[in-house]
Formats: sequence, C-alpha cells, structure tokens
Amino acid sequence: MSTYPVSNVITLNQNNTRYTYTIIKEGYYPQNGILQYISARSCNNTQFKIPDNYLIRTSWGRGASKHVIQCEINYIEEVSVFKILFGENFQLCVKSTQSAISAANAYLQVSCDK
Repeated sequence: MSTYPVSNVITLNQNNTRYTYTIIKEGYYPQNGILQYISARSCNNTQFKIPDNYLIRTSWGRGASKHVIQCEINYIEEVSVFKILFGENFQLCVKSTQSAISAANAYLQVSCDK
C-alpha cells in the first residue's frame, strides 16, 4: 500500500509478514550503462530502476525477531555497491558489488549468527 510521493512510507503484506519501507533519500539515476534494477515478485517480476545514493529503511517481524535495516546503493566508478546497515544506530554493515540479493544474503548470514 503506497501513497508515494505524498508519503515516504510504503507498506507491503506478503506471506503473513508486514514490511514497512521508509524512503530516506531518493537519489538520482545515473547513465544507463551502470544502472541496476531490482525485480518485485509481487508485481509479476516487474523491474524497477535503482537510483544512485538511494537510501531506504526497511522493517519486518515482531518482538525478538523484528528486523530494522537501512539499504543503500552507490555507484562508485561505474561499480554498484549495495549496502545493508543494521544494529544500534546502523553501525554494522554488509555490502556486495554483485547484487542487492547478495547483500541481503550476507545480512541474513550475519543476523542468524547472533
């Protein structure tokens, strides 16, 4: 559910889980040669462009299993750097130059080890 750009908060209910996305920084779109995309299964695998300097806070779960992370992408010298920041004040970070999914998998690996 979204009223973006009127509100910077987007909610999605999927597989009995409620996800809340808060867009912190919209960023800008670089040249097409380095532009990355993300697919949304809930939208028939529609691909969405990911802008440079994009920052979003995502939360899901409840109680002890609640996750709150910040996701960021930066295009540095034509290389995409996907970052997931987490922990108190978002001081911990995992990143990938491969894909957003690789960064997400790295986060899940670290968060499950706690």
